[in-house]
Amino acid sequence: MISQRVKNFKCERCSAAFESNRNLQRHLARKKPCDPIIAMEALPVGEQANPNRCRYCGRGYSRSDNLARHLKTCKIANSDEGMEKLLDHTLQRQLAEQSAQIAELTSLVKQLATSQLALAAPAAQQIAQPINAPSTINNGPVTNTTITINAWDGNQRIGVELAQIMAAFADNTKLREYAKLGDHELTDPEIAPPYVTELLMDLTKRAHADPAARNVYLNPRRADQVLVHKKSGAWEVLPLLEATRLLFDGVAQGILRVSRTYEERKQLPLEAQNALSMAGMLYDDEPEEYVKRAKASMSAHLVNTAPTEAPQ
Repeated sequence: MISQRVKNFKCERCSAAFESNRNLQRHLARKKPCDPIIAMEALPVGEQANPNRCRYCGRGYSRSDNLARHLKTCKIANSDEGMEKLLDHTLQRQLAEQSAQIAELTSLVKQLATSQLALAAPAAQQIAQPINAPSTINNGPVTNTTITINAWDGNQRIGVELAQIMAAFADNTKLREYAKLGDHELTDPEIAPPYVTELLMDLTKRAHADPAARNVYLNPRRADQVLVHKKSGAWEVLPLLEATRLLFDGVAQGILRVSRTYEERKQLPLEAQNALSMAGMLYDDEPEEYVKRAKASMSAHLVNTAPTEAPQ
C-alpha cells in the first residue's frame, strides 16, 4: 500500500502545501510571486457581494470588462498548478467548516443532554461517563442526580428485554394484529414488512424510554445525520441510515436471544412467539430494506427524544 506524504507547510498567500519548510521557502523566494487565492469570508462585508469578482482567485474589479480581461490571464484558472491550489484551498476550507460544525453540535447536545438528564431518575444500569447537574423541581431543591449514558460503542448499544417485548405485543394494536396472522402471512413479503418495521421501532422506543439509553440524537441541523455518544465521552457524527441499521441490529439480537431462550420465550403467548421469531428472520434476510422503511419513523422518534432545556 502506497502511503501519501503529509504536506504540513502551507503558503498563506496561495494555499499551496509542501512536504518541508525548505520547499516552502523556495516557493516564497521566487522572483515572480505566486497568485493568491482570496477567501470570500476574509473580505469586508461590502466587497463580498461584488459581482465582478473572479471565482477562481477571488480578485475583485469595478467593471465586468476588467474581470473578463483578468480571466484570460488568471494563473489560478489557466494552469494545472493553479487549479490544484484552488482544489486544496477549497478542501481545507470545507474541512475547517465541518470541524467547526461538529464542535458546535457536540457542545449543543452535551448542554441539552445535561439539562434533561438532571431531571431524570437514576439509571439502573450504568456503563459510560456520568453527567452530573443540580436541578430544581417545583421550585424546591433536589440533590444532584447522576445519569450515566450507555456508550454507543460499549458492550450494549441498545438493550431489548423480555418485559419490553411482552409489553409491545400487549399494548401495540398493530403487533397484536400481526401475531394473529397465519404462518404464511407472517412471512409474506406483501403483508409482513410493515408489521416487522413496527416491531423494530416499537422496541427501539421502549429501550430509549430510559434516559441513560439515549446515546443517539438527531443532528439539529442535518436531518440525515445523528450524533452518538462514545466511550471516550466524545460525540461522533453518523449518517441516520447507518445509525438506524446499528440500532436495529441491536434490537434483532434481543429478539434472537428471547426466541432462543426457552424460559423467556414461554412467557409470551404462542402467537407472539411465532410472530417474534418470524420477524427476526425477516429482518436478518433484508436489514437494509427495513432501515429504509423506518427512516421517517426513526427520525421522528429521535426528534421526540431530543433533550430539552430544564425548566427555570
